[in-house]
Amino acid sequence: MIRGEEFLQPDVVAMCTSTIGLWDWNIRTDAVFYAPCFKEMLGYTEDEFPDLFSTFIEALHPEDRNLVRRALDAHFSPQRTPYAIEYRLRTNTGKYRWFYTSGEAFRDQVGKPYRMIGAIIDITAGKQTKWELTECYEEIQKLNVKLKEAHDHLLQSERMTFIGQLATGVAHEINNPIGYVYSNLGTLEKYVQDVFRMIEDYESAEGAIADEGVRARLQAAREKLDIAFLKEDLRALMVESREGIVHVKNIVRDLKDFSHVDAADEWYAADLHKGLDSTLNIVHNEIKYKVKVVKEYGDIVAVECLPSQINQVFMNLLVNAVHAVEKCGTITVRTGKQDAEVWVEIADTGNGIAAADLKRIFDPFYTTKPIGQGTGLGLSLSYGIVQKHQGRMEAQSEVGKGSVFRVWLPIQQPQTESV
Repeated sequence: MIRGEEFLQPDVVAMCTSTIGLWDWNIRTDAVFYAPCFKEMLGYTEDEFPDLFSTFIEALHPEDRNLVRRALDAHFSPQRTPYAIEYRLRTNTGKYRWFYTSGEAFRDQVGKPYRMIGAIIDITAGKQTKWELTECYEEIQKLNVKLKEAHDHLLQSERMTFIGQLATGVAHEINNPIGYVYSNLGTLEKYVQDVFRMIEDYESAEGAIADEGVRARLQAAREKLDIAFLKEDLRALMVESREGIVHVKNIVRDLKDFSHVDAADEWYAADLHKGLDSTLNIVHNEIKYKVKVVKEYGDIVAVECLPSQINQVFMNLLVNAVHAVEKCGTITVRTGKQDAEVWVEIADTGNGIAAADLKRIFDPFYTTKPIGQGTGLGLSLSYGIVQKHQGRMEAQSEVGKGSVFRVWLPIQQPQTESV
């Protein structure tokens, strides 16, 4: 099954029929997500048709294998020839049926294909009846529209448009008025101190007033207002107000650091420790009641990356770690450097993950959380972001003792090649 990215939305998978199936190929790892209806079309069970591209090649009619390879090479070339061909696949009975397929490859920042999604339709009957073939073609065209929508949704998710827009709006809407309040608070504090000094001067001059009636009225007013309490309480209020404003300013700063709303969506060398700290502050409300966070930061260097996307990976791993802890526990965040890579490790003392589940945790839509509490896309999307950065993600876990996720990132991205 494809790992690491948000593929095949539920409404797209739901369009599968007995004659139309979906596939999703991770070109880098050879893994393929074959929708259940894909295997049913060939008469195979889940285990009889392994989720590998090589399985598909083996099932092809020997005369069609070179045809498929040439079509893929043309699609992967700089000319990007559309991929849409007919071929024969072997069913579980040993017989071959005709299929029509089309798909689209997605490319990384250097133009190299890393993923391909598409649809396959059984046209065996349509080979005999032109009308049926035309009808099937219209169906697959509609499905291609859905696949294009899924592709657009993926791009939107990868760029975290929603999070960026949200952070931008919050940061800019709050930042300006907070700046005014912070500045005015400093001026107000000075004015209050001036008023206090004036009151003290009046108090020291009170004894010089000859009119006893006037002195009595001033003393009564001072006692009624409780000037001594007001002076003490106003100072405390000013201190608390300043601390509150500083806290809000820090939240705004962390939102901006988390999403990098002031920067373009481009690659540059970023401080991962700064990203971790801002992300920890963003998820502080999730963390503070359940876990203690221990930082064991190593001596690392800046990493060339898309910081907002890497921060999204950190957030997903931290939130998952919190959810893994039932009552109370510890999350340890470690960093280090090895050769030309930097690693970030997030370990928890939660429930742990069973060995059978650990093999599938990066699969899209797969989750170990109770129904309604997880979409199965957090780790999948994180895995895809790390792959996009030419990195890798490792996971270790033991039931009852907790889990450890380690993200490896190259310090510098490979140089863009000329096409």
